[in-house]
Amino acid sequence: MKAGKLIGIVLAILGLITFILIITVFNNTLSIPKIIICGPSFLIVGVAMIIFPGGNITVSEINNKTKLGGEIWSGAPTLHKIVWILSLLLGTAAVFYQLNKIGLL
Repeated sequence: MKAGKLIGIVLAILGLITFILIITVFNNTLSIPKIIICGPSFLIVGVAMIIFPGGNITVSEINNKTKLGGEIWSGAPTLHKIVWILSLLLGTAAVFYQLNKIGLL
């Protein structure tokens, strides 16, 4: 499995869990920890990394230390980097929208 895809799966699951927590558990806006608000951002970036996983670096190559984790970015095609940056900006905009909507910004 490509390392970028694994990172994307982890981010997407983390984002989905935090997004569900926002919707179901926290009714009082003052009790929402601000890190939980980042759920949509994690979800968007995670999905982008699943679809565009970057270079051909596998998890076993990182575990065996034959390649470094930073090579996911440096070995990625330009299109993948652009999609990652756009998804990060979109996720950040979603977080600021949520913070503004509930009055925490």
